Amino acid sequence: MSDNASVFSLLSGWLPITVQLAATAVLVAAAGWRTRRWRTGRGLLALALGVAAGVAGAVVFASSGWATEPAPLLLWIWVGAAATAAAVMVLGWSSAGWGRRVLSVAAPPLCVLCAALVLNGWVGLVPTVAAAYRLATDAPVAEPVPGGGPPARGSMNAPSAGAGQVMAVTIPGARSGFTPREQYVYLPPAWFDGPSPPQLPVIMMVGAEFSAAPDWIRAGDAVATADAYTRGHHGYGPILVFIDAAGRVGNDTECVDGPHGRVADYLTREVRAWLIARFGAPPEPRWWSVAGWSMGGTCAVDLAVTHPELFATFEDISGDLGPNTGTVAQTITRLYGGDRGAWARFDPLTVLAGHPRFRDSAGLFDATTAGSGGVGADLAAARELCDSAARDAISCTVRAGPGHHTWQFAAHAFATALPWLVERSSAPAGTPVPPPAPL
Repeated sequence: MSDNASVFSLLSGWLPITVQLAATAVLVAAAGWRTRRWRTGRGLLALALGVAAGVAGAVVFASSGWATEPAPLLLWIWVGAAATAAAVMVLGWSSAGWGRRVLSVAAPPLCVLCAALVLNGWVGLVPTVAAAYRLATDAPVAEPVPGGGPPARGSMNAPSAGAGQVMAVTIPGARSGFTPREQYVYLPPAWFDGPSPPQLPVIMMVGAEFSAAPDWIRAGDAVATADAYTRGHHGYGPILVFIDAAGRVGNDTECVDGPHGRVADYLTREVRAWLIARFGAPPEPRWWSVAGWSMGGTCAVDLAVTHPELFATFEDISGDLGPNTGTVAQTITRLYGGDRGAWARFDPLTVLAGHPRFRDSAGLFDATTAGSGGVGADLAAARELCDSAARDAISCTVRAGPGHHTWQFAAHAFATALPWLVERSSAPAGTPVPPPAPL
């Protein structure tokens, strides 16, 4: 299936609207006017249960710390509609004819689909029907490497058409005890030239809270962006490592060491050492960057300010002020098992306040202008973090651009930042590299 974003977009346009209108019509027809007893009894109860479910969902989400911005109101309307539809099916079954029973069976999944469409539109994970098909069929994002291990080197083995090669990898976490899901490495064409790997920049790519490693490839267009760069630079480009910071669905680690896993230890010691040993990545921090979106942006800042001896550059796309799962008190309890000292070790503002001047660190904060007066939570956080970082001699830039907290904004931000990330890694230490153009 080929993408046709303008016709089969799942984020905007006629398709999401049509599905929601159809679901509304089916739900209304399933409930029906029926009798006065139905309208004032079981029908009213079904509506009340739906309202309660929608309100409960919004309250639970707001207290969970899963996001710093509120979810769309329409999401909770469809959650409530799904609950209402389920109640109508159960409570109205005995008084419905077979036609209405068929509609009542169809209504709940249609309402759930509408809730999923609204949620997807909020984060932009699956932009088109074709992308949904690839996700549903588990289409691979990496080509298998014959015999396993790194691919063969030499010009005869270089990927064709100036494109790099993506491979699924297993990076063990014996020291940290962290067990990630499948992860991926992108090698640019230049990696395959010569008898030994050339010095190439390495960018650690971190996704959002509920993301998996392939999401930067599927939704963030990171491989397409890297390929476009290598085609304009004679095959030279970065090694990208797409990491899994969760280990399992719903495990919010925020890339720190805590009860949910020693993820910081895994990323800084094991992933980095494995890439150096397996792919000949240069060990000097100048060659290493971290780029992330949403939670991944928070991870990027955190890894760079807590380990400047490992990562010299970062790009934070719509991240938070620091790793969090709610308020400070909730975060200390949920993320660190009540250990306030652990929270202080991973809170960027706390680390920066007590850190001597950094020697050769630089950061880029990309945020959206969505929000009150054009200043959303991510832009406010970016400005505060950049001000604090600059006081410690970290060269930082804040870029604000139109858009919302979606993968599409992340893809655009990374595409415009990649030349700067590569140039800063490749330039001699101490060489000033101008920040990228505004978003």
